[in-house]
Amino acid sequence: MAPKKRKAKAPAAAAPEPAPAPAESRGDDLWPATPLEGEAFDTLCEMLSSGGFWARLSDGEPDDGREAAKFVRTHGLRWINALHPFQDDVRMTPLARACLDSDDWRTIRALLGYGADPNIRDSNGMPPLFEMVACGDARLRSVCFMLDAGANALAEYKGKSIADVARELATDCGDDVGNAHILKNQWEVIEAKLRPARFAGW
Repeated sequence: MAPKKRKAKAPAAAAPEPAPAPAESRGDDLWPATPLEGEAFDTLCEMLSSGGFWARLSDGEPDDGREAAKFVRTHGLRWINALHPFQDDVRMTPLARACLDSDDWRTIRALLGYGADPNIRDSNGMPPLFEMVACGDARLRSVCFMLDAGANALAEYKGKSIADVARELATDCGDDVGNAHILKNQWEVIEAKLRPARFAGW
């Protein structure tokens, strides 16, 4: 009986880009905070709006963050906590811009992984988590990522707390019962995060 032919092994897949190191292990890589300019700033804006910090699609396949890793290798990381002119009347960090303009939790997670500080306020004094909640969109997973990364759940802006704003939005949804329920869950998560902080302050 003739021996069976062995199937050829498929070539090994290319190794993925390494995950970003924790911010505390990068020493001075993040400071001093320096905003990007010119073409680098334009590329940053495009990546924030297209999901380029977690997966740039190429022929239908995600690149698992390789585009972001290439951007970081080229420009370093001192831009990540700098205030940029994303809007004419306010400067903010890339994380704050992602909180304001994107409902993609993967971008939030990627920026936090690269060392974005979740508590740097924009030039008007609004913290990133406040910007996210004030948009009124359903972003519960992003809220949880921000809180887990150390976003200050006690932060206030113009006399209102983040939980106050989330609660108001939940009650102002009118007939949009589905979104009201999601927003209610959002502020309940924030309130749950607040409890240990308030207890520690008593």
